[in-house]
Amino acid sequence: MVCRMFVARLLETRFDCQDSFISLCSKRHPHQLALKEVRKMKKMLTSPDYDHWPLR
Repeated sequence: MVCRMFVARLLETRFDCQDSFISLCSKRHPHQLALKEVRKMKKMLTSPDYDHWPLR
């Protein structure tokens, strides 16, 4: 358990994780949205141009 935590912490410090919305390293967790993608979705979802789109 301690070894696994140490390896996870070591990998977090080794890679730059600035582009993650939830502060997880994208090198270790590649199936997450980047900050740029989240901002784009927020911009579209709050835009009056797309106000009539249903969210389900």
